[in-house]
Amino acid sequence: MREIDEIVHELTVDSVVAAKPGQPQSPVSGIWDKLVALESMCGGLRTVQIDALRERLLDAVGQSAHSREDADLLRQVVSALTQRADARPLPQVMADITFERMQLPELELDSTGQTVPDSRYFNSALVPLAEVAYDHDPMGRTLLWKGACTLFPGPGRAQKLDLAIFSLAKDSGLVSPFDFYLAVDALGLDEEVTDQMLDEMRRKAGDATPPR
Repeated sequence: MREIDEIVHELTVDSVVAAKPGQPQSPVSGIWDKLVALESMCGGLRTVQIDALRERLLDAVGQSAHSREDADLLRQVVSALTQRADARPLPQVMADITFERMQLPELELDSTGQTVPDSRYFNSALVPLAEVAYDHDPMGRTLLWKGACTLFPGPGRAQKLDLAIFSLAKDSGLVSPFDFYLAVDALGLDEEVTDQMLDEMRRKAGDATPPR
């Protein structure tokens, strides 16, 4: 019971951090570790116990001081982790949720983190990620960042994703996709796209010029 109480307290009290007006945000420590602990705990519980734990957690999140956006996201994560059917590891759960919210079905990403999307895919995801995270407080942005890091593994990318997700203040007045494009472009996060990548893109699309 003590471990359960600690998880509930972390998810609904300690992780409640309001965004400071006009200021960039920072990741919330502790929230991910407690979700890992929740995942591990569910592996040793019976179905009836998991159902009771899910109900308690969802009720506590609903009564917490989290913003509506953060609470909705956290409920979605908790619900996924406390399911017997279609059980997925936490990183994949968060990656799936992040990708779904990006609403970019044309990107065929591996949410298990086993493959590394090329720089074209990475660059094209930065603006949608910033848009998805914009209305969230630090806790919600932390979870989305964790999901993005699983979707886009690779050297140096975690820091770039951190900047895309946490740099834009919640009240910056960004509204249109072009607003977000300009804001993210100013951060200078794009990776270099080589001629080899472009050739591979054309080849996959069936547009490559036949060899002479």
